[in-house]
Amino acid sequence: YPVARAVNRLSPLALAIATLFFSQIVDLAIRHGGDFTGNYIGLSAIPPLPLLASPVALHLTGWGLVCLVVVLYSNLVDSAWGRAMATLRYDSLRATADGIDVPWMRSVALALAAALAGLAGWLYAHHSTYLSPDSLTTSQSLSALLMAVVGGAQFVLGPVVGAVALTLLLRFLPGQELIGMFYGGVLILVLVAMPGGLLGALDQFYRRLTRRARSVAPAAARPAAMAAASAAAPE
Repeated sequence: YPVARAVNRLSPLALAIATLFFSQIVDLAIRHGGDFTGNYIGLSAIPPLPLLASPVALHLTGWGLVCLVVVLYSNLVDSAWGRAMATLRYDSLRATADGIDVPWMRSVALALAAALAGLAGWLYAHHSTYLSPDSLTTSQSLSALLMAVVGGAQFVLGPVVGAVALTLLLRFLPGQELIGMFYGGVLILVLVAMPGGLLGALDQFYRRLTRRARSVAPAAARPAAMAAASAAAPE
């Protein structure tokens, strides 16, 4: 929270750059942290959790945490805090006029995002039983961002859908050296064809079907109403 409070006054672009450089500072600190952080070698022999003893238990635990986070996030979106964050996202001046403490709310949002990242890192460390500065690189952070964009960042389930879709598509790549090209192509395709992501495209398709059904229903009911009126009219 103190770090979030210190950088939340920056513009969105400057904030993104600041968080990126902060991660590099943390990376250097870990590499020179001595036996406490394992230096360049990293930490090994991390005790696995009893819940992660088997692949089935790992999948159940992971998906259980995902469902828990989705439920908590859905409740947050529907709460007063969620509406305040949505207002702040689109118009900070409007949020200030509504009486929202903009710096404090930004700090809370950034701290919550960091807490979720820490939860994922904790689960990953106990699963792999080894952790080093090269375990989670900047490219993996960009991959997580791409998953959110592909699924639809404005939807609660968007990042989950994007993560599942990209993970399944990566299995069909002939080699790991094509991952960068694949990510770049997917990003361009989504930004051009589906700016709202997969869920955004599905939402637009559903809205079009709903509007078409509403326009067809009155047209289909009009002949029946005319026939009924003609039958009721006196000879």
